[in-house]
Amino acid sequence: RRTGFSFNRLAPYAGLDAYLDEIQRVWRLYCEIAQPIRVRSLRLRYINRIEVPLVGGQVDLDKYLKLQNMIVDDQHMTLTGFLSQYSAIDRETGHQVAVVLTAQNLEGDKLPIIFDNAATANVDLDPADWQGLLQTLTALRSLKNRVFFGTVEKQPCLDLSQ
Repeated sequence: RRTGFSFNRLAPYAGLDAYLDEIQRVWRLYCEIAQPIRVRSLRLRYINRIEVPLVGGQVDLDKYLKLQNMIVDDQHMTLTGFLSQYSAIDRETGHQVAVVLTAQNLEGDKLPIIFDNAATANVDLDPADWQGLLQTLTALRSLKNRVFFGTVEKQPCLDLSQ
C-alpha cells in the first residue's frame, strides 16, 4: 500500500489471535521504514466464502442466513441471485461497519455466498502505541463478530466449515 499499512491472509485462516505477534512485528518494521506520524484509521476486513449445499436443486438460505424475505412471491418465483449491501455506525464506539453479502454462480452442488465484512475505526494514535492499536483492533473484531453472527445461522455455517 502506498497510503498505509496492510496485513493480509488468505484461507485457511487461523483467526486474528494467531497473527497478532506477526502483525506487531511487521508493524514495527513498517514504522521504522515509513516513520508514520499518527494513525488515523484502523480497519479489519474479513471476506468469507460460505458454500451452501443444494438439496434437490434448491438452496434453503433461511437455514444459513438471517435475511428478510427477498422474494415477494416465493410460490411462483425462484431466487437466482442476490446482493445486499449496508453500512452502520456502532452507537457506543462510533466504529463503522460495511457489509456486502452476495451469491456467486453455482459451483456443482453448492451456492457460494460471499460475506464481505469490514469494521473501521477513526482514531488518533501514536504509531508506537501498540496497546492502543491492539485495543482498537479488539473492539473492531467484536463489532465484526456481532455483525457476522447476527447475519449467519451459527451452527449450520459452522457445520459447513467442518
